[in-house]
Amino acid sequence: MGTLHFLDPDLKWKTRLLVELEAVCSFKDWNPNHFLDTAEMSAAVGIAYDWLYNDLSVEDRTWIREALIDKALKDPRSIKGAWVKIRHNWNQVCYAGLVAAALALGEEAQEYAERILKSAKINH
Repeated sequence: MGTLHFLDPDLKWKTRLLVELEAVCSFKDWNPNHFLDTAEMSAAVGIAYDWLYNDLSVEDRTWIREALIDKALKDPRSIKGAWVKIRHNWNQVCYAGLVAAALALGEEAQEYAERILKSAKINH
C-alpha cells in the first residue's frame, strides 16, 4: 500500500494503509516468542510510518509510534534474544527490521533507537 501511495495520488491507498496499520498495531503483540515475526512486523510498520509521516495526523503518529515501541523496541529480546548471536539469516533479518523501526522513529524514541542501533553495530 505504501508503494501504491507514492505511485498513485488516489487517497484510497493511504486510507487502506492506515486501516492495515491500525489492525497490526492493535494486535496484542507481534509474536515475540518467535522474534523473527516481531522484527518483520517492525520493518513493515516502521517503513509505513516513515513513508506516511508527513501525511499522518499527530494522533496517528502517536499510536503507530507507541505500537513500535511497546511491541518491538522496548522488548528485552530486541537486543538480548537468542537470535542476536546466531550466524544465520535470523540475525540479519531481525536487525534489519528493528533498525528500520529505530530509524523511522529516530529522535521520537531516541533511547530505544540508540539501544537498537548500538546492539546492531556490536552484534552484526
